[in-house]
Amino acid sequence: MIIFAILLAAAIMLVAFSLGYEESVSIYEKLKGEKKRAPFGAAIVKPFLPLGKILIRRLQLESGIKKRLAIAKWVVPPEEFFSWRLALAVFIPLLMYVGGIKGLLPLLMCAAGGIVFPGFVLEAAVRKRQEAVLRALPETIDFLSLYIGAGLDFTGAMRWLVKNAKVNPLIEEFSTVLEDIRVGKSRAQALKDMARKLEITELTSFVLTLVQSERMGTPVEETFDILSDDFRMFRYQKGQREANKAPIKLLIPLIFCILPIIGIIVATPIFLRFRYSGWFAQ
Repeated sequence: MIIFAILLAAAIMLVAFSLGYEESVSIYEKLKGEKKRAPFGAAIVKPFLPLGKILIRRLQLESGIKKRLAIAKWVVPPEEFFSWRLALAVFIPLLMYVGGIKGLLPLLMCAAGGIVFPGFVLEAAVRKRQEAVLRALPETIDFLSLYIGAGLDFTGAMRWLVKNAKVNPLIEEFSTVLEDIRVGKSRAQALKDMARKLEITELTSFVLTLVQSERMGTPVEETFDILSDDFRMFRYQKGQREANKAPIKLLIPLIFCILPIIGIIVATPIFLRFRYSGWFAQ
């Protein structure tokens, strides 16, 4: 009964929280003004919105949550996201209580898990998007260098790339930069805002190098070639570091999962043989 209740709660948490935010849409859907929103998410969290608005202002969490939501590309107000935490903190203990868990401490732990769980999901989405941007950066720089070598300026190269390249998170961010430039923001400021929002060290280095090269009069195409090689080397070195960590990470399942099973398989026949052959007889 307890295992069933836990599995049911986990499933409801995943389904309910997935209904609470708008999915990221492609560039062309944004230009059309189309948005995808689950119909039941707002209804579930609506009773908790007033309390969520009060707490998020009192605790001064709105700017931090809003920034993380922007990186993850979740089109959901910060107070609604925080209200999901409150909703899960109420619903999960109720589900556990119905499932047969009556103790105060387990219910409090379930409530704490409901509060923490949306934050874990958001941070996972942030890291996933940042890694996707970082993976796409070297190839995107190569395309920009190719377009600039063909005679386009940097803004024209970005516009051509956004229009013709396969949509990825970095292309979506470039579309936002072009939109900022269209409404009057300078190109350097729009690029700096993109780097500041995403909080990726390599992207920030790319933007600062690009702005500096334009100020100093350095050819942008040559700068792009150097940056592309540097980012590829960094990505290769990062892959090597992760590969070197793999043996250490494998020790945890080896020690706690595989070795006990091997011990049981090897020791059980020996124990049974000793037991029924009279060696353990009194």
